[in-house]
Amino acid sequence: MDRQKGVTGIYKIVNLVNNKFYIGQSRNIYQRWKQHTSDLPEEYPTSRIRATFKKYGLGQIVHKEGVYGNFKFEIIELCEEFELYKKESEYILNLKPHYNCSIFT
Repeated sequence: MDRQKGVTGIYKIVNLVNNKFYIGQSRNIYQRWKQHTSDLPEEYPTSRIRATFKKYGLGQIVHKEGVYGNFKFEIIELCEEFELYKKESEYILNLKPHYNCSIFT
């Protein structure tokens, strides 16, 4: 079985230059990382994390844990799908990630 398919849980993307980070949740974390990092750089990023990828030079698609350029992609907790929103909210509330708000707010 391919471990990269259907890994459900909470993940963190850390900017290694300034230690600011993003917390996310997904039913398929590896696919979600591909979505975050595909089509980079785009002219007008639609989120803080994508704007940060552009600013700090992430120019590759990420599909597994590890360090890529100035960023570290890691899974911080595996959980059941029904727990995703609750767990993500708890991490955001407790850790106060810099990149989790929209650039349009």
